[in-house]
Amino acid sequence: MPLGALLADWRTRVLLACSSLPVAVETTYLMMRGEAGNGDAAVAFALLTVTACLLMALTPRLGGWAIVVLWTARCVMPQAVAFSILFPLLMAVTVMAYLRTGPSLLASVIAEIAAAARIWLYPWDTTVLATVCATAALLMVALWIGSSMHGQEQREQERRERAMLLRRLGDQRLAEQLHHSVANDLTTILLLARQARSASEEVTATKMEGSADPEYEPRALSLDDDQLVTLIERTTEESLVKVRRLIAGLDRLTEPAVDTASGRSSTSISSFHGGDDERRHAPAGFSIRSISRFRDSLTTQVGSPSSPTSPISLASLTHEELESLTEGYRAQLRGIGLEGEFLIAGASSVECSEDCREALLSVLREIVGNMMKYANPSGAYCIALTIDNGRATLSASNAVDDTDLSDGTGLSAGTGLLRCRQSALRLGGEFEASLADGLWTGLLVLPLV
Repeated sequence: MPLGALLADWRTRVLLACSSLPVAVETTYLMMRGEAGNGDAAVAFALLTVTACLLMALTPRLGGWAIVVLWTARCVMPQAVAFSILFPLLMAVTVMAYLRTGPSLLASVIAEIAAAARIWLYPWDTTVLATVCATAALLMVALWIGSSMHGQEQREQERRERAMLLRRLGDQRLAEQLHHSVANDLTTILLLARQARSASEEVTATKMEGSADPEYEPRALSLDDDQLVTLIERTTEESLVKVRRLIAGLDRLTEPAVDTASGRSSTSISSFHGGDDERRHAPAGFSIRSISRFRDSLTTQVGSPSSPTSPISLASLTHEELESLTEGYRAQLRGIGLEGEFLIAGASSVECSEDCREALLSVLREIVGNMMKYANPSGAYCIALTIDNGRATLSASNAVDDTDLSDGTGLSAGTGLLRCRQSALRLGGEFEASLADGLWTGLLVLPLV
């Protein structure tokens, strides 16, 4: 609902139009009692008030100023006219304060000056001073009500916009998690399965050709079938664990709060499987806390007034962990026929933020996945990772067959490199990738804290 939407409600418009009823009722009462003085002036004044209220229902600002003018005229007129025009005046000031504080404040000052002018114009009227004081108090109340309504609606609009932004960024984060954890693993499984099928077809064709040759000797395969099956099985298991942990993380975001009276919380879906997976498996670069941590950080980034800035969560990144991780990637690359080097250099252990650690490992996983999809087996790959002086530098290169980039196999429709660049920029780093003369190169520079 946009700001000022209260006036778009037809019920509000009807209420503004009906604010002239007290003037009409009082004018009728004065004429029946014979206290209206110049009856024609009183009737004309009442009709003008009705017209101004109808105008305020259509165009609140213009109608509000018209009522202020009528109030000013009523204050300086010697004839006895309805005092209840104060009610439309208060409605006008409230609406004007709801729309904008400045004009409503000016209108209130003008109305109060007009009321105070009767002290000098009609000094014999003993009720003038009380009228001036009451008018000032009521105008202040009207200003407060209108400005409060404006502030409340503005806060609600900001809260809705913040919630929409959180949902949109949360969806982007979820897409990144699915891409980094599931899509890459499924791609690896697909490539390994294709490699296994290709090797099996090669063995079958060789056997058929050699069955007619009495001097045929079976030729050993370049890759053991058991090794391929092991790689596929391990990658599938890790992918399944990541999906379960992702689901558990989403479940935990929607868990009901702990009942403080009983000290117990209701059971969630994640309680049945989240704990075991978290204790037994820890796929690199995927954290079950990342989604909730990202949600909390977003609340601070978009300016939540009630959320204090949370301290940066630190994690460690060790040389042994990277070596173990790269050994698994090396086995996957070797499984599809790619050979090359992984180089790990720098400090043996560093402290880094959880987000930077996750981004670094995600980019590394994306680079390995792209090599598996596009690298030319006839060339070698090279991946070098250096961690030192609070900064991580990841460089990679491999030969690429240009004809394989859009081969229609369904492997070239991802957005991984774009997500890597967005993650690096979000954390104050840089990521560049280029393809020239059949050589793909990538460079990531990322601050660790």
